[in-house]
Amino acid sequence: MDYQDRLKYLNLMTTEERRIRGDIILTYNIINKNIEMGNFNLEMSKERRTRGHTKEMPVTRTRTEIRGNFFTNRIVQGWNKLKQKTVDCASTIAFKSAYDQEIPLKYGSST
Repeated sequence: MDYQDRLKYLNLMTTEERRIRGDIILTYNIINKNIEMGNFNLEMSKERRTRGHTKEMPVTRTRTEIRGNFFTNRIVQGWNKLKQKTVDCASTIAFKSAYDQEIPLKYGSST
């Protein structure tokens, strides 16, 4: 079997999807203070006329690809695409479940 067929058969996500999911879960935990990060805080958008949810982050333009791949820049697009009910979940377990329902897998099924 090739890679995509194995993922579909075993109902697994790609390594890229796992990395993105892990980053989004970490973002949720940082925003909700479930993880102690010292003085590090993720910047929230000050614009309140957003089309998405109330916890959106501003998109930062970078001149270099290296800076664009930093965690704080890498997560913004994926985080801002989430629905309000997903980012307002009360626990990490509830957030993971809501995220998995909202974002379908590329090759496996999301059930």
